[in-house]
Amino acid sequence: MTTSQQKGKQAEFLVFGELVKCEFELYLPVIDIGIDAIVRRKDGKFSEIQIKSTEADEQAGYFNFYDLDKHSHERFFIICVDFNEYSPKVNEKPNIWVL
Repeated sequence: MTTSQQKGKQAEFLVFGELVKCEFELYLPVIDIGIDAIVRRKDGKFSEIQIKSTEADEQAGYFNFYDLDKHSHERFFIICVDFNEYSPKVNEKPNIWVL
């Protein structure tokens, strides 16, 4: 059985792969304190990214956020990954939302 931590890392690496495919520069912190990655956008500006995932049937489409106030600024993005097996998929990939 996949643990919550393992599923979280799976979501992070899925998102990181998509960002690299889109030719973003990606920087990963050594210690995760609410930011999973920093991305240099094509305009040269930096954005912070927090990645959240869910899989359980009773939580499909629901994501937990904590301390959102300290990250609420125009350069902060939350990326949500829904691994629920019953959620609709595109090209067999989980749903991903960028907020």
